Amino acid sequence: MTIPSLFRAASLAVILFAGVPDARAAEPAPGAGPVILQVNPCLIANRTGKGAPCPEPAVSDSGDNLVRAESHRQRALFFIDMQDFEKAASETDIALDLLPDWAEAHHLAARIAAANADVPRAQKEIAAALALAPEDLDFRATNAAILDWRAPFEAFKEFNDIATKDPAHRYARGQRARLLVEFRHPDDAMMDLNFLLSGKQPAFDYLPLRAQANLMRGRPRDAVADYTTALELNPGRVDLVTARAAAFEAAGDDEAALRDYDTLLGPVGAEKAPYAISGDQLGAPLMERAKILVRAKRFADAATDMSAAIAQGGKRTVLKAQLFLRHNNFPEVPLDGRVSPELRTALQSCFALNACTQGVMRAN
Repeated sequence: MTIPSLFRAASLAVILFAGVPDARAAEPAPGAGPVILQVNPCLIANRTGKGAPCPEPAVSDSGDNLVRAESHRQRALFFIDMQDFEKAASETDIALDLLPDWAEAHHLAARIAAANADVPRAQKEIAAALALAPEDLDFRATNAAILDWRAPFEAFKEFNDIATKDPAHRYARGQRARLLVEFRHPDDAMMDLNFLLSGKQPAFDYLPLRAQANLMRGRPRDAVADYTTALELNPGRVDLVTARAAAFEAAGDDEAALRDYDTLLGPVGAEKAPYAISGDQLGAPLMERAKILVRAKRFADAATDMSAAIAQGGKRTVLKAQLFLRHNNFPEVPLDGRVSPELRTALQSCFALNACTQGVMRAN
């Protein structure tokens, strides 16, 4: 069965399913998939001293192993908030020493191991959790996330089944949407993405993914709107500024794209970009801005940006550009692997010629 048909089957046959709870879990599971680093008030207070610090949860001295194990699980969750996965893993180990058959602790250990890319430990722990509670949808979703590293199509089928059984399972629906976009089925992904980004608690982390889906669907203006909202929530994120510039460009709004590139790179010829970026992260937007500048017939500015972009690739990339220009009637360009006034002058002249422009862009 193809991916779209799997998705349509899930849409048509929604089955409500009550997962079997872990009888020993003192509180609901804290999610699914690898744990992620998040900024939270306790982290800020404990790292900066601003605000009331959050104390470590105490270790229980109860004679009940469940109570003691739960105190260590709470400490693990605290250390996750503190972005200290090593201590969090140690606390889950203690909890499992106390209660070896506590499915929720195995699940948390799997999530921490997955975040650390410790594949053998993640696989071992999620297998233990599933052996104890095979129908738990959070456990199955974490297993699918681990499976995704080596078998994305199989992971998709599992996320699809989870989301079919529980349409409110946000993690499974988000991962199903992500995989549908990766598999280039953006229209199918939109139902999940619109669900995740609606309601009382929109999952704004999915805005860039919906923007990507909209670009694939030929709706760049919708993509711009999502990137704009994402930037309002996370101002200054380089990837979002770059992505929105590309979306503006896809929408045919070169002026707005240039504004974003100028925000990211500074004015043409700036010695230092406003953001601390280098290498490809700097070279790619420089090249994209150069393309827009060529279309605006600002050939000197385009040559300046292109020279700077080529320089980010090092001597070999500069030599490739010099060789291309030499082979296209610019014999004055030196073959020394360095950006020079002669290189910029040749690029400026090249950009006035459409065929040459396309060639130099492809060559780099």
